[in-house]
Amino acid sequence: EEQTLVLPDGMPLLGRASDYQPEPGDEFLLAVGNPETRKKIAERYWSYGAVIETIVHPTAYIASSSTIGVGSIVAPFASVGASAVLAELCQVHFYASVAHDVRVGRFSALSPYAAVNGGGRLGECVFMGTRATVNPLRAVADHSKVAAGSVVYQDVPAWSLAAGNPAKARRLMNAPAGGASDEK
Repeated sequence: EEQTLVLPDGMPLLGRASDYQPEPGDEFLLAVGNPETRKKIAERYWSYGAVIETIVHPTAYIASSSTIGVGSIVAPFASVGASAVLAELCQVHFYASVAHDVRVGRFSALSPYAAVNGGGRLGECVFMGTRATVNPLRAVADHSKVAAGSVVYQDVPAWSLAAGNPAKARRLMNAPAGGASDEK
């Protein structure tokens, strides 16, 4: 007899995302927090012709000149400013802020109260912790993380963890060879 796993809230766990084979036209809301995992799932589902939906909560502020990429999620009370661009499958959580002229790369996530200020850039698969801040015109390169409460005053290289105020970037343990310097 097959045992059904149950989630903490009592809902049944139907299986793993990796076990499901989408049919062409299946529609999903992909609410996976880890950018690297979200990318793997999205690419697999897209290869089967699945559609990943975009959702913007009605209390979110979205400037009319901004662009929200396919499959992105913009949570309650988040804001996306003038001429800002969210690429595919970004997540902007509760009260997070993407200011004017910001570019957020594919699969990136801003945790609650995170902020990327005017003209800032986030690369692909960037994760910003709760209350992390990127100052104006600063960039966080691909596959990097900004720790909760950290403040970025200098650009962050790829495959780095930036932590502190001011944030100091250190190479992530899972970085490919040559991916980032040890300290910046």
